[in-house]
Amino acid sequence: MRPYLLLCGVFSLAVALDAAPRVASVSTFTGKVMVKRAETGKIELIEQRRTPLFQGDELRTAEDAKATILFEDGSRVDLDSKAGIKLNVAGRQREIDVTEGALKSDIKKLPGMKTSFRTPAGVAAVKGTIVDCVVKEGNKVEVAADLGLLTHEVGETQTSADLDKGRRLEIGFNRETNSVSSKSLVGDIGVKTKNLTTELKEKVEVETQVDNASDKVSLGVLAGSAATETDRGTKYLMDKGDKVDFVESATGTTATVVHGHVTVIDVTGVRSKLKKGETSVELPGFWLEPETPEGPEVMVQPGT
Repeated sequence: MRPYLLLCGVFSLAVALDAAPRVASVSTFTGKVMVKRAETGKIELIEQRRTPLFQGDELRTAEDAKATILFEDGSRVDLDSKAGIKLNVAGRQREIDVTEGALKSDIKKLPGMKTSFRTPAGVAAVKGTIVDCVVKEGNKVEVAADLGLLTHEVGETQTSADLDKGRRLEIGFNRETNSVSSKSLVGDIGVKTKNLTTELKEKVEVETQVDNASDKVSLGVLAGSAATETDRGTKYLMDKGDKVDFVESATGTTATVVHGHVTVIDVTGVRSKLKKGETSVELPGFWLEPETPEGPEVMVQPGT
């Protein structure tokens, strides 16, 4: 009977391990570091190196504490004091929820492995780079690529920004108004919302609000001067205090000035000025002649 009981115990342990697979370990730490186990909900104090971390576990460092998390592929996440993360790993999909504080990560570039950091202001996706991430007050996040490339996305607003080496972006998300604030802290950064790309020089800050029901994007400049361009190539030059409502359609983009004065440059280089209440309509580079009995459809340039 004893061997039978022993086998049952081993079987039970194997089932438990399968239910919560090990995904990482605490490589090093200083100070008070705690883990909340997903399996039991209990909070444990980390007392030794190489403490295993399992799927769904949450880790938090106290004030003046630090910790290094090591994954099987050699990727590393360094937590600063008063920082918190949650581990979500499924196969070759690794998502780290950053709930508070600051971290630096060194993500190894491996085929098929996808790593992302979910923050209160969107998701930073990395393939292989050193990434800084700081969660601030007011649902704002500071992200940077110290090496390589990362893409930060706020999916609810169709907003994204690509950051290469040395670029640092502060981005905030207001879920109630579906608006995003974007500020370049270091370097020039392009921020895309729907069909609009706004080039941010250093220290320039803009805010976009997306109304998905009407397909309208309201863009205002909070600091500095910004240049916004549509997918068709029309540019809008805006200064601090300017605000424009953009509506995309099948024929182009309609832009209405809500505040300030805006310079519009079309694809041919022609400039025009718009003031409050005025609207510009972007026309496509070609229009399609309707099909007639005399012949097939033809492409004709406007004005010909």
